[in-house]
Amino acid sequence: LNGFLRIPDDDLYRLIVVSDDGSKVYLDDEVIIDHDGNHPPTPAGKLLYLQKGFHTLRIGHFEGNGGQELQLMMHRIGADPQQVPAEMLWHLP
Repeated sequence: LNGFLRIPDDDLYRLIVVSDDGSKVYLDDEVIIDHDGNHPPTPAGKLLYLQKGFHTLRIGHFEGNGGQELQLMMHRIGADPQQVPAEMLWHLP
């Protein structure tokens, strides 16, 4: 997955990837979550201060065996994690 993540306001956000098996999340060309390995669906996350606007987003994923799952979730401090809504994700044709 390659594209952009649109952040609505300057704030602290926790980005979370839930994957089965390994995954890596890059934001603005920097690895922010390295959730490598052969494992069942498990979350891994990072707390980041993000500025309003568009940020480059890339997610790498591999499937070793068994089930397959990949979700990107996020939330502000004090809120419940939710799947990143489609209106916050952009890509170039």
